[in-house]
Amino acid sequence: MPPSPRANRPKPTEPRFLVTPSIKEWLRKTILTWRGPTIEWEDVRRVVQKKYPRGIWKRQSLAKHAQAAFDATKRRLEQERADEAEARAKAGKAAKRAKPKSGTDEFYAERIIFLEERVHEFATENDRLKQQFVRWQRNAFAAGMTMQQLDRPVLPIDRGQADE
Repeated sequence: MPPSPRANRPKPTEPRFLVTPSIKEWLRKTILTWRGPTIEWEDVRRVVQKKYPRGIWKRQSLAKHAQAAFDATKRRLEQERADEAEARAKAGKAAKRAKPKSGTDEFYAERIIFLEERVHEFATENDRLKQQFVRWQRNAFAAGMTMQQLDRPVLPIDRGQADE
């Protein structure tokens, strides 16, 4: 039997980079607090590459971990641009937007908007997880699994290493 096409695939020279939950959280926070006129995956990739140079960061791997945050930030930046254009039209001149000082009404208004976006993001994620649970529930029922089988505790993984 001839070898499959995958048999000739070259092995990666660099070790794989593990994306931990803390890295995911940093990535999500970085994207959610993004400042600038627009956000693009290439810009996010450059920022992440500076912070974690050992990893090979591609748009797809970043999107896998932070697509919801990216979408929320993109919507926020579009809304900010629209609000800014509206304010310029009212004022009749172009004014550069500065970051509001802590403790001002404008600062708290921006913070409220940011937190409302986070609530929306979490609600979306919660809905997705509920749908996934229903799908798993149906699949388990279709496979004939009982509640006792589903409620069994997960056994610890023994990799044959000593606990010293």
